[in-house]
Amino acid sequence: MFNRCWGPDRRKFQRLKISIGVWYKVESPWQLSNLEDGHEIEATTVDICEAGMGLLTKYPIPVDSVLILKFMLFRTNKDGVVSFNNFEITGKVCSCAYADMNKVRLGVAFISARHEDRNEIADFVVSASRP
Repeated sequence: MFNRCWGPDRRKFQRLKISIGVWYKVESPWQLSNLEDGHEIEATTVDICEAGMGLLTKYPIPVDSVLILKFMLFRTNKDGVVSFNNFEITGKVCSCAYADMNKVRLGVAFISARHEDRNEIADFVVSASRP
């Protein structure tokens, strides 16, 4: 794969382009922990994989900042029954770039996801990628 901004794609895991709501708080640096008066900040995913996600948000969060991310993934089985999983995962900002005048794109790597959560996200990406 090739990333037009950075050259060859170095990602190890399959990514799924998806737009879902994510809420996050900045854990460090502590100077940013009071964004939105300490409340969770809403963002939207650009893509997701078992190792991380791309986010669109209104705040430029510096690289190496630590975030607490909360999100849900929904799945429908063959009978039409919807199930969902809630996730709360710690992530580290790996990249930060302006997407447009009002949005910033963050690349976030998961740094403390449970093994079960990583597997569930990987299964979601694979199942959602099937035709």
